[in-house]
Amino acid sequence: MGSRIRLAYTAGDAVNLASRLESITKQYGVDMIVGEETRNAVSDVVFCELGLVRVKGKDKAARIFEPPGCF
Repeated sequence: MGSRIRLAYTAGDAVNLASRLESITKQYGVDMIVGEETRNAVSDVVFCELGLVRVKGKDKAARIFEPPGCF
């Protein structure tokens, strides 16, 4: 994928984080996990905080949340 000038692109940090979070749903026994940025973007919903997790490619641990209705 790319152009004549640049031959490689990545999906981006948000997509990489989403992929990492999806991969740990089984460890937490939940159907869906979202990060803090997604939680903050949805102001009218109360999320259940699951804790902190360090994901591959990140130096800092990420706060993770379960959306409502996924219990």
